[in-house]
Amino acid sequence: MLANLTDYENCSIWNGLRIIRPKWTIQIILEIMVSPETSLSFSELEKLIPDINPRMLSNRLKDLCKYKIIESFTENPKTPKKVRYKLTKAGAGLVHVIVTLRDWSTEFISENPDCKNDTCRHILRLKLNFAKEWGVISGETK
Repeated sequence: MLANLTDYENCSIWNGLRIIRPKWTIQIILEIMVSPETSLSFSELEKLIPDINPRMLSNRLKDLCKYKIIESFTENPKTPKKVRYKLTKAGAGLVHVIVTLRDWSTEFISENPDCKNDTCRHILRLKLNFAKEWGVISGETK
């Protein structure tokens, strides 16, 4: 017998989407994923995502911390206003989702040759920051 098809509260897909679906969330996660230091400050995120307003960015960062996708930290306890954000293990696990979404998009939607040829900034940084995971995702052996 089929389960209740509208029982979204107990659906793992829906629960995952509830976290990553809000506007700007994927962009924030992706920019942290591809940052050379694997962490970013609030102001760095503002520069990388220029259309987001500060209030929205703050709200999204709080939500992502609440769901343990990212965590905030200070590099120097003497300057607590210098907060940075990095991925947690759960957040880093989203690299598979991002790459799968990218693969689907390059096959069916995107016409950008940089994306199709793996030469865009995001893919190049993902390969560097997630080298171990990249081999598993892409089927490459080392």
